[in-house]
Amino acid sequence: MVTEQGSQTAKKAAALRAVESERSPEERILHDPYAATFAGPEEVEQARQRAQKRPGTRLLHALRTRCIDEHVRRSLQQGAEQDVIFGAGYDSTALRLEEMSRSRSGLNRTGSSYVNGREGRR
Repeated sequence: MVTEQGSQTAKKAAALRAVESERSPEERILHDPYAATFAGPEEVEQARQRAQKRPGTRLLHALRTRCIDEHVRRSLQQGAEQDVIFGAGYDSTALRLEEMSRSRSGLNRTGSSYVNGREGRR
């Protein structure tokens, strides 16, 4: 749902990434230094509470984001000039991945599946 404050789904996804990012470097699956800012402190606290009750929720979002990150990295290594990621959560992939700053690739997040622009397939 989108409100004047932004998409609640996007905030919840960003909050789960923020909670994962709070874990120690040895334990975390990903680090998103922007997620807490996107989500806001209240949503991050709610995500902490949800993660304590249902740790699988945090894990699922962390694994999903890590999988996308790895796919983007591989695509860039193979010469992709554009990647489009459909999803929610105030995506920060282009900010977080050093490889993105060295490429001409750009990212969009809006739906639910991944499309690699170079290969033109879903």
